[in-house]
Amino acid sequence: MNHLANLENNITRAGVFVDVQDMYNSGLNACRCKINYPKLLPFFGNGHDIIIAQAYLLFPKNVEFNRFETVLRMSGFDIKKKALEHYASKDGSVVNYKRNQSWNVGMSVDMIKWASKLDTIFVLSSDLRMIDALDYLQTQVRVVIVAFDKFTYMKLLKEHCDEFI
Repeated sequence: MNHLANLENNITRAGVFVDVQDMYNSGLNACRCKINYPKLLPFFGNGHDIIIAQAYLLFPKNVEFNRFETVLRMSGFDIKKKALEHYASKDGSVVNYKRNQSWNVGMSVDMIKWASKLDTIFVLSSDLRMIDALDYLQTQVRVVIVAFDKFTYMKLLKEHCDEFI
């Protein structure tokens, strides 16, 4: 693996990529807890120079997250967001079917684009659909997955990273 480090001061370049909805849902299901975003980057910054911090947000089309977005930005995150889309059922009678949307592909692409500029990538997600991207990233950088450990599929996810927090 090509894990470069600044040998002068032992500081490594890191990126933090957060699947906000996944962490929110798994936190509530695992332990009825939420992420404290203002404390997140200082935690990862211990021994790392945070080069990029990206939060991926899904939201209902008519809902504004101004306060939450402000907290994320003030905490040092850049935000990528997209609205959940609603479609009618096949018979046209119901308009509350949510299209299955996630950020797993976009987040994977961003991590791969940034890999050459980083030594460590912190991935805050439990999305198993990113396993192929995680395997590729491990050939380029150190991959640390941060997720709630309560769920049985975490054993599988742990096999695709260098460290699990």
